[in-house]
Amino acid sequence: MNSRHVTTAVTLLVLVGILALGLFVGFRELFAPLPGADDEPVAAPSPTCETQDVQPGQRLRSQQVVVNVFNGGTRAGLASQTLDTLRRRGFKAGEVGNASGDNGVKRVQVWIVAGEETAGRLVARNFGPKVRVVTREADEDLADGVDVVVGNALRRIGPTVRTIRVRGDQEVCTPS
Repeated sequence: MNSRHVTTAVTLLVLVGILALGLFVGFRELFAPLPGADDEPVAAPSPTCETQDVQPGQRLRSQQVVVNVFNGGTRAGLASQTLDTLRRRGFKAGEVGNASGDNGVKRVQVWIVAGEETAGRLVARNFGPKVRVVTREADEDLADGVDVVVGNALRRIGPTVRTIRVRGDQEVCTPS
């Protein structure tokens, strides 16, 4: 055998060894248990906010309100872009996700549960004067805080509004 054949044989053996090692590691990882699949109990996620009473006449500030944004349309990234804008305006960022398919939201709606009316009005004013605030049942609440559902017709957000006067006894979901 000449040196060229020896070099080819050694190269082939090294490549076969690398292939065997890759198959071994890949097979082991493929059939490894999933993280968190143990029988250990998983801790419940901690709430993103705590309920706080706000009295009439006080001012509610954006940094006291947790806002979640859900995409009710088909424009990718719309919910996260909207939440980033609200966060820059002082609101506490909550969850981002997709709303149910047939929610009827064309531009934007603010969804609250009873007692969050002032926080809902504050968030809605950041989208303009004609944004609808919808009170929903507690079991329909998407996440802790004020929920914003954005649709495909949302092109831009209105002027920045950071405070609002509380009209009646209110509970707000303040960041924890």
